[in-house]
This record gives sequence, C-alpha cells and structure tokens, in this order.
Amino acid sequence: MTFAAEELQDLNLARLKAEAALTEAGIHVVTGALTPEREQAVRDAAERLTSIADRFQRAFDASPGAPILPATEPATALLRAQALAAEKLAELEEARGDAAAATSLYDKAADAWLAAGRTADLLRCLAAARYSGRDERNLDEDITRLLARLNAIDHSDQRTAGERAALESQLAYVYYHAGDSVEALLYLERARVAFRDSLVPPLPVLPEGPLGLSPEVMAYLVALQERGEHWQVGADISQLALQLEPNAENQAAFKEAAAAAGADLDEAPWDRLLAHADQDFAEAVETWRAAASKPSQIGTLAAEVADLDQIAASGLASGPERDAVLLSALDRAVQLIADAQAIKDPTLLLVIGDLVAIGERTHADLLLLVGRPQDALEAAQHGLKLLNEQRRPDVRASLLLRVVRAHLALDSPEQALQAASEGIDLVEERLRYNTSGLYTRDSRLRPWVELYQAAARCVLATGRSAHGVVYFAMLARARRITWDKQGLDLAGLEALDDERPAEPASTPKTPKTPKDAKAEDLRRRRRLAWDAALAHTSSWPPPSPAAAIVQQRLRRGEAALVYYWVGERDLAVALLTRDRVSVDIRQLTAARRDRLAECIDTLLAEGQDHFQAAQRVLRDIAEWADALLPDDPALLSADRLFVSAHGILHGFPIHALTLQGTQLGVRLPVTYLPNLSVLAEEAPPLPGPDTLILGVSQFPAHAGMLDLSGAEPALRQVADLHRDDGRRVTTLPQQTSRRYLNDLLRRPGAERYGVLHLSTHGSSVLAASPLESSLLLHDSHIDGLDIAAWRLDGAVVVATACSSGQRSLLGRSGAGRGLAGDEILGLQAGFFAAGAESVLGTLWPVSVDVAARVTHGFHHALLGGATADRALHRAIAEYRVYATGTDALSYRWTPFFLSARTRPRPFPSANPDPQETAR
Repeated sequence: MTFAAEELQDLNLARLKAEAALTEAGIHVVTGALTPEREQAVRDAAERLTSIADRFQRAFDASPGAPILPATEPATALLRAQALAAEKLAELEEARGDAAAATSLYDKAADAWLAAGRTADLLRCLAAARYSGRDERNLDEDITRLLARLNAIDHSDQRTAGERAALESQLAYVYYHAGDSVEALLYLERARVAFRDSLVPPLPVLPEGPLGLSPEVMAYLVALQERGEHWQVGADISQLALQLEPNAENQAAFKEAAAAAGADLDEAPWDRLLAHADQDFAEAVETWRAAASKPSQIGTLAAEVADLDQIAASGLASGPERDAVLLSALDRAVQLIADAQAIKDPTLLLVIGDLVAIGERTHADLLLLVGRPQDALEAAQHGLKLLNEQRRPDVRASLLLRVVRAHLALDSPEQALQAASEGIDLVEERLRYNTSGLYTRDSRLRPWVELYQAAARCVLATGRSAHGVVYFAMLARARRITWDKQGLDLAGLEALDDERPAEPASTPKTPKTPKDAKAEDLRRRRRLAWDAALAHTSSWPPPSPAAAIVQQRLRRGEAALVYYWVGERDLAVALLTRDRVSVDIRQLTAARRDRLAECIDTLLAEGQDHFQAAQRVLRDIAEWADALLPDDPALLSADRLFVSAHGILHGFPIHALTLQGTQLGVRLPVTYLPNLSVLAEEAPPLPGPDTLILGVSQFPAHAGMLDLSGAEPALRQVADLHRDDGRRVTTLPQQTSRRYLNDLLRRPGAERYGVLHLSTHGSSVLAASPLESSLLLHDSHIDGLDIAAWRLDGAVVVATACSSGQRSLLGRSGAGRGLAGDEILGLQAGFFAAGAESVLGTLWPVSVDVAARVTHGFHHALLGGATADRALHRAIAEYRVYATGTDALSYRWTPFFLSARTRPRPFPSANPDPQETAR
C-alpha cells in the first residue's frame, strides 16, 4: 500500500489536531486545575495521538521516504507524536503524585525526542524525569550538559538563536528546581530575548520585565511559520514564568503559548488550523477556551495560600490595622484548610496533601504573629503529617522551622533542638548539595539557615556541651574549599578569554548600554563555567567533623577562635584548645550591630579619605574586644591562633583587636581559616621547588592606575633571596599577557611553583562573584576563574595588590548582609581552588614601600623554614621596630593577613633557620 502526498498531508493535519488537543488538555495539569474529567481528557488525547502515530508507522512502512510536508519525514512525525504523548502522560502522573510512573514516561519521551533529533525537548524530558522523582543526583550534571550546548552556538544564525532560547529556558528550569530563583529569572529573560530574536519577521517591541510573553505577542507568534522547536520553546518559557510568578498575565501568556505550540502547521496560524479542522475539533477548542477562563477549585485554593503567605511574610509592622488584618487572615487560613480537606477526589490526595501542608505552614506563621505559639505548633505538626516523606523536602524543612520557632516561643529548647536537628539533616541530605555551584548552594541554604542558628542557640540553652555550638557553626558554612581539575574545560575557558575586555567588568549600570549587557552576559557565562567545573568535585556533601576531632588536631599552645552569628544581633564566640572548648553568646544592641557594620564598611571602602577614616576605626578598635574576644584565659597562653570568621566579620581585622593592651597580630601568629573542619582534612602536597615572580608597574590599559615602579627593587631582592636558597626563580616581564600567564599556570608542570609572588594593583568590588575580584596586568586582568584553573598544589601565594584578601559580604543579588552558607568568594576562592596552601593578602589599599618591607621580611623568614603564619608574624614585628611617623600607625601593617586552607607547615628550605625548625 502506498500513500499519496495528499493522504500524508491529511494524516499530518490529524496529527497536528491531536497534538493541539493534548496540549490544551495538559494545561490544566501544569496549572494544578486537575479534575477526573480533565485527567480523562489528557488520556483520551494521548490515546488519539498514539493511534495517529501508529498510522504514521504504517505509512512509513508502506512508502519509506515519502514526504509528508516540506522538510518533514514520516519517521520524524511518528517519533514526535510518540514523544509528545508520553511527555503529557508523564506530566499527568507527576501531578497525581506517581513519581515512578512519571519518570518512566519521561524517559520514554526522551528516547523518542532523541531519535527525532530534538535536542531541547530531549533535555527537557531528562530534567523532568529527575525532578519528578525528587532525585538527589547532582543538578550540576544538567547545568554542565546545557552549558556545553550553549558554548557551541553561533550567535548570528537565526535557527541557533532558537536553540539558544530553548537551552536557556532549560537552564532557567534547572535553576528553578535547584531553588535559585534569581538565576532562574535571569535565564528566563535571556531565553525570552533569544526567542524574540530567532523569529522572522521580527516581532514588535516586547513588553519590559523578565517574565512571560504577552497574549498579544503569543497571538502574533501563531501567525508565524514553524521554525524548528520554537513553538515548544514559547510554551516552555511561559510555563516557567507561570511557575515563578503565578499572576494573571503569565497565566494568559501560558494559555496562548500552549495554543501556539499545538498550531505549528506550515505557515498556518491558529485560525487557519481551525478552518481546516472538523466541527468537533473546533467545538473542543472553544470549550477548552471557555473552561480555561474559569478558575479551578484547586487553583483558587493555591492562589489563596499564596495571598496569605504574602501577608504572613510581610511581617506587618505595628499599626492600628495590624490585628484586624492578621485575624482576618487567620480566619481565611482556617477556612482554606477546611475547604481543601473537603475535596475527596482520590486522584488528588497527594496534591491536596501538599496544598494543605503549605497552607498549615502559612497558618503557623500567622499564629506566631498573633502570639499563639501552641496553636502554631499544632498547625505545623499537622502539616508534617500530611506530607509524603519522599515528596517536597523543601516544604517539610520549612514546616520543621515553624516547629522550632513555636518551641522557642514556648520556652522548650530541648524540643526545638530536636526539630532543628531533623530539619538540618533534611537540608544537608536532600536540599543543599543537589548542586555544587557556590551561588546556587547559597540560595538553597538561605530559607533554612535559621535552623542552624536555632540549633546552636538551643545547645547552650539546654546546658549541653559547647561542642554542639561549634559543630553547627562548622556545618552551616563552606566546607569544600578545593576542587579537582577533571571538570575543567580549558578550551572553553580560552574561548571565553577571547571575548573578555582588558578592563575588569564593572558592576552593571541602569539603564544598561549594549556594552554593559555584553559584559554582563560574559560574566554570567564565566560564572557558570566555574560552577560546571565545581560539579566534578567529589565527596558531596563534604564532611564536617565534630569539634572533638578538630581539638585532636590542635597542638599544644594552639587555639582556634570561631565566630557564628546565631541571630541578627547575637554572636556566638567560641574558643577551642586541645583541652577545652568554651562558648559565649554576645548580644549586641541594634545600634552597636549597625556601628560594627559601619566600621567594616569604612575599612573596606576605597577613596582619597580612606586613610583618615580607617585610622579612626583602628584607633578605637579596642571598643570591640569585649564583643569579639572570648574571656577564656586560654587565649592569653596561646602561641598560635586560628580564626574562623563569619558573615560581615570577614571584613574585620580580628588580629588588630587588643588583648591586655597588645594587638593579637603582634602577640602571636594568626591564620584565618574558612572553616575549622579544614584542620581535619588531608594536607596538600608540599610546595614545589621553584618560585614565580610577576611585578606589574605600568598599566596603559587601566586609566588612573598609580605607577608601581618603586616596587621593582624590592622584587629583585625577593628574587635574590630565593636564588640564594637554591630555588629556581622565574621573573616574568611586566608586559606578561593574561593568555601567557594562564597558559603557563594551567598546564601540567605548573605545580613546580611553590611560591607565587604577585605585585600589582587589585580590583575588588565585594560582590558575590569570585570573578569580579581582579589582579591587573599590563594590558588586561586576571580574575578568580583564571586563578582557579591554575595548578598551585601546596603553594604559598603573596598577593600585595590592594584589597587582594577581601571576601564577599553580600549575597549574589546584592541584597542583605552575609552569605547564607558563608561561601569563600573573592580571590581567595580562586587561589584555594587552584590548590594553594596559604595566601598573604590585604584587606585594604597598601603603600608600595610598606608592602615591600613587609613582604621582604615574610620571604626571609619563610626561606628560613618558618611556617607562613610565623613568617608574617616575624615580618610585622620587624616592620614595627623600624617604622616611624605615620608608617608606625596600625593602618599600615594591619591590612596584611594570612588565610589558609590547612595548618601552615614549615617551608621546605634548603638552609633552614635552627630557631624555626625547633618550633
């Protein structure tokens, strides 16, 4: 039997009708408006499409290779029909709560999309298969796969612009499920723009804002010819917009997008498709349009939950209407839960359970706001009972947080600690480490960081060992400091390097210029390259040893000082020695907490008046000793101190605090650690036998940079010191390019450089991205990602650039103070990722002369076999002996500090100093 072209066209039209009907029926699945009738409609439409796929199979078998429509083969149409049917049924099973069935169907759809050569659809189904089962596998695999596709796209080709839109919408989807709504919104906007740019003829001006496509625009898309995967891309973008912000505009945009997705007949708009359709089909479309305009029962309940949640989250500042608003909201919450529980549809039990649990979470918030903690506790516990333990770990964790708040309000710290510990276990095992990207990890932790803080407070309130406070403090902050190079795409990094300007990218301005937009796009892609490389780091979640294990690693005379903010104004200060652990909670008033933040801002700021302003802070720094130093006498007898700061304290020079009239940095060697747990990790390799020195004195590509020619004699002296010790010294010319430096230090063999000395200017914007802290070169700059790709196993790094040791104090969005997970960001992150053992950096701008004297003393002591912290301590002591005038002020030496990822070890010198080796 053979099929004429007309018959194949009729068959294809029937396929398009069935696809449109299936897409329309499936809209109710996505929006939560699922009823038995609509569930049956999805199954009927899927069966109809499957039947048509079987007819395509027979047509293909009868006349292989016969065209159906221009550029369309029977096999492709067959696979598309099979894939779409399986995918919509998977969505249905996911909505019903059958994760196993949904995953199986998504996998089936992915196989069909792969065979049809539809990459974006394949990726979508693979991702959906993982999320439907709440799979705990690392989301970085999705990010890496999508980035690999994006990096291969040519911007100028319109069809690849459509593919870019598809891939970027999927990246937004991955970040959405990873809990990072900030990144999801960013990629959704990029997908929307790419989608617009991929269409011909050009679209009219799109509405401003990151979400959705307006109904008018989607109606216009209907009249455009099919171009690759664009119809499905439009549906994807609008669906994600609806999930991120379920407002009326995005709901309308999604409906129009879904209609367009089913209307991809060659050059035929939706109305033309209806004109060619039979009467039954046209009536079905109109019925759907009428039904879709009416709010569903579950949709109404979900909207009510969202509205009440917004009221509870607002906090409702005190005012005459506060009580009335809260009581009204409480009545609405009680009615909402009753209405939801009255729905007895067996197919919706899991959906209703989730909805009621979320409603009880909001109910508990409202009860806490009106001072009814016992009722709030019961509401949160009821919500926990309704949840399936394998679903919605995010909701379970947030309900446990409400249980903690209620117990604390009831003065039941023991019960609060039990609930907090259960919540922390859930966050650590299922929520926090599904992605290894620094930014997304931070976003995922932020909603639950209060669990860690509450647990630390409850440990003390219940009279338990102080070890528990230290444990939760270590658990909450960054614990994986280095990463291997297996996931490093050197070719990809070099391709990104070719796009980079000489000047470091500035903070985006508003409104953005085309240059700003390009720089922002490049920053985002480089940041994702960092995350993709991190995806290959092994051992997730990273270990966090108990305080007792850290104590065992401390030697006699060593002490460790740990800070942890357990509230906005409550600071835990812990001191560990080999024999004891002491913890105290310091309660700062709101005014004093603000004063501390102002002091840190002053120290980290730059400008002509920095000297006077910062010196005023340092002159009065003794005022902070009572808040930031422990009362434990063990600190007085210590001969070495490790400091693990937290939050804004990363910008405060703890070593400048006075203890019995003497500053800590003068009294004993001080090393800053990202987390005490690194003391229990395996030590890095010993530093290599060679030394690399780079001094840049002139900056023609960077306007306004001070000439550093005065540092050249000091660099020659450093080189001579290392040669005299028998080390092979490589001194790079000041015109060294970024490409040459990266090529030298990224390749195998770079590990031989055990000491790296960089003398140049620095640029630190105190942003969340390690890429935005830079060291300037003669005609370009290197940033955190450049450095992270280097091979510096065990190296000691000296970076005398201004502000080279600063760490980010803000979240990626720039809102709020403190990173939830206290991740290491800034140039330190790059050096540690590259494998460096320790980094001598600065907190604020330093003078050429002071830097020369301090670093010369540091190298001299280091080459005598000293550890890096003792070498810096000796260098500071020698500097203070000979400094006069303003050079003697603490402002000059205080910015120098040592950060390390392990206990500094004696440097392998050829001519060790007997006094050092005896320590």
